[in-house]
Amino acid sequence: MKLMPSLWLFLRTVLGGLVAVTLFTYLWQGFQEDHWWSLDYVLTLAIPIILIPWVVWLAFVPKTFELLDEALHIRFAFRRDQKIDWNELKFWGNGGEATFLLQFQNRRTFQIALVAFPRDQRRQLIDFLKRRFPQREAGGWLGIRGFR
Repeated sequence: MKLMPSLWLFLRTVLGGLVAVTLFTYLWQGFQEDHWWSLDYVLTLAIPIILIPWVVWLAFVPKTFELLDEALHIRFAFRRDQKIDWNELKFWGNGGEATFLLQFQNRRTFQIALVAFPRDQRRQLIDFLKRRFPQREAGGWLGIRGFR
């Protein structure tokens, strides 16, 4: 099964969240504290609003994300292509609202922004892992380390 990220879905979700929080904060400070932001301040907010989604896309959205019967095939931007045997899977699960984690033995934990993938692909991923590795679903996470 190959999961294909959608840049537009990702940008809609991440940019939508950033703009909503910024707008709420602007209105809150304006109406509650009578402190309205200057145009220069608003323009400086454009920098993180533009940069944050691209940094998250490059760091947490795999370019290649394929679930094979015997291995995971994954590749992120600026990292090498990897095929990892499923026998090395230690824990998997949600690490919070925005990040999905796959922890493998003797390797770095993969943090994946599932908001970049269509809902049906996210469900297929979870169903695949629940069906094949129910005993490896993390009960919780301490940073990027899973536990039962």
